[in-house]
Amino acid sequence: MKILSSWLRSYLPELAVSDRQLADDLTLRGIAVEGVFDLGAHGSLFEMDITTNRVDAMNHYGIAREAATIYGLQLAPLDATLPKPADG
Repeated sequence: MKILSSWLRSYLPELAVSDRQLADDLTLRGIAVEGVFDLGAHGSLFEMDITTNRVDAMNHYGIAREAATIYGLQLAPLDATLPKPADG
């Protein structure tokens, strides 16, 4: 699975560690980051192996929740507002 560090940071604005440190800490806690690819100003792309028993971690918000737990940070809430329907 591919995860963007910039999206993770949008849910964790107080995250102060580098992308490499984040990848290492996630891996040590069971979320295997198999590759980190630098995207320049857009952060990094994490190539992750998420096992089927961790469906809660199969999206950006789930990985951000794991990172929030690791570092004791507040996780930003999801914006669940839907766009207004188009007239038609």
